[in-house]
Amino acid sequence: MFRRFVRALGPDIYRKITFPVKENAEKLVKTGRTTVPFGANYTDDKDAISETLLDAACRNAFHLYLYYTTEDDEFEEAHGQCGFVHLGGVARAVTALHNVVDEEKEGKMWLFHHAAASPLDPTSLNSQRVQWPKGVKQANIRPYVGAANEWRYGVDVQWGTRHYNLDFKNIQRRSFQMVAKGFDFHVGQKVGIAVERCEAPITPENVEANVTQEEIKRIYGGQGTVVYTGEITHVGQQHIEYNLNSFRGCSGAIVFLLDKGQPPTVEQRHHGKAVAVHAGGVPGERMNFGFLLTEPNP
Repeated sequence: MFRRFVRALGPDIYRKITFPVKENAEKLVKTGRTTVPFGANYTDDKDAISETLLDAACRNAFHLYLYYTTEDDEFEEAHGQCGFVHLGGVARAVTALHNVVDEEKEGKMWLFHHAAASPLDPTSLNSQRVQWPKGVKQANIRPYVGAANEWRYGVDVQWGTRHYNLDFKNIQRRSFQMVAKGFDFHVGQKVGIAVERCEAPITPENVEANVTQEEIKRIYGGQGTVVYTGEITHVGQQHIEYNLNSFRGCSGAIVFLLDKGQPPTVEQRHHGKAVAVHAGGVPGERMNFGFLLTEPNP
């Protein structure tokens, strides 16, 4: 597996930020879903997405292999997701902030070392080295569904730097377009995320649901690239909540607008556009959420 990675960033990109344990809750929201083949990929609702958009979204999605060192000089691996988004003619990588910072886990510091973005559809494109800005600062924690429910990472979005080694032409063809500034979000609009079912097992405990392993396999599918679908259930100032299913390892995936069964507030020109970065499960709620995409500073 390591042959797919680019691992050459080195210790100059270490973060000096302490966060709680890197095990953010993800939620199984819709237990009645069944993931099925659709074209070359998979989805849990063929009535919500066309085969054309499914293929494009899976082509534009990247699995993020994350590497950390510990205080004991151990080398640890974790998994997330990321995507590239067109900004002013340049494709910029973006993921969840919590994927690329130091954290304390089980009484031990995990020092972020580097990340390799591997396309879910590897045709004509190898793993890409992604650099993240030095000195990332923790965002202000913002309550979003009540005083007792706060996301410990604040606005959990991190853009990659403008300068990293990329297969530029292929990356441009495998990037999302961001929805136009001023898009009006509403409850009921349909969204999806494209993720890879990686090696990490999905268990009832880490999706906070009382289901069997057989049900998990039906709901999430086996190995492969899947678009999980749902609807927006709440619109905040900086985030949206939605009832699509996710599992640990989905954070950083691009949330995009689907192209079937949308309300009139989503026009054809909005189909497939990126709107948010998936963060995880809403604390205390059976719902998942992501932070809205806004253009980064130069």
